[in-house]
Amino acid sequence: MPILTLILILLVILILAAGFYLATRLVLPRRHSVEETYRIEVENGNLEVAEYDAWPKREMVIQSPQGYPLFGIYFPAQDSKKTLLLAHGFTYGLYGSVKYMPMFRRRGFNI
Repeated sequence: MPILTLILILLVILILAAGFYLATRLVLPRRHSVEETYRIEVENGNLEVAEYDAWPKREMVIQSPQGYPLFGIYFPAQDSKKTLLLAHGFTYGLYGSVKYMPMFRRRGFNI
């Protein structure tokens, strides 16, 4: 087998392996658990535990049209008619959005 053919075969195998790896990373990215996002946000100073614990809140579960539970926490503001829905991304959990809440709470939003 000529050396050029062997090099081409190895190159094709390398390209296919790299494509498979990248496609897998795109379709199945690393996800962080709720507990892990809480720890990360506290460590990075984005979540003030005492302030968060002092906010009035109510846990909610809504069934999706596909039948699985959607978990959320409602943070009411006194006498407010303004409501903001904060949603986290696919790979990062609830506590990644908490760092934005003080700004909206100061402006009187239910979240």
